Amino acid sequence: MKAIQIIWARRFILWSALLGVLASAYLFYTYATSSDIKCGILHGCELVRVSKWATFFGIPTPTFGLIFYFSIIAVLIFRAYVPEYRPKILNYTQKILGVVGFTESLYLFGIQSFVIKSYCTWCLISALAASLVFILVWFDKLLILDKKQTDKEVQLYFWSLLAGAIITGLTIFLLV
Repeated sequence: MKAIQIIWARRFILWSALLGVLASAYLFYTYATSSDIKCGILHGCELVRVSKWATFFGIPTPTFGLIFYFSIIAVLIFRAYVPEYRPKILNYTQKILGVVGFTESLYLFGIQSFVIKSYCTWCLISALAASLVFILVWFDKLLILDKKQTDKEVQLYFWSLLAGAIITGLTIFLLV
């Protein structure tokens, strides 16, 4: 696989994880504040939120989504910032996280489909993001970037994170 394909795979993993952060952060906010959820055309968000699967040991399910997406982002940033530090372990960690996130999303999608029989738009967005991360981590290979490319990626990640934080904040602000 060409280096540029691996670099783009990493970028798309980051952007997919940021999409997941947006959905999970909005859901977390509505769960934590008991605010109304703007669900869009599906109208099933409230049914999902009041179900017994909305929490795990008293912790709102979106919390685990945030932990997952921030973990993926942290691994990506670490790999870009310190590319020569344990690349194999970090690559495997990223793949394991991708499998865990996808499996959890698949499980929750199954709960919505077969038990609750209603869908939450934001949960589906998070599931899409987790699925994209899962697919894309398999395109990310062991590639140690040179200093010039590392600096470029770190800068791109910074601007992406800043844009993601602004978009997430605006989304929550506009929807509540």
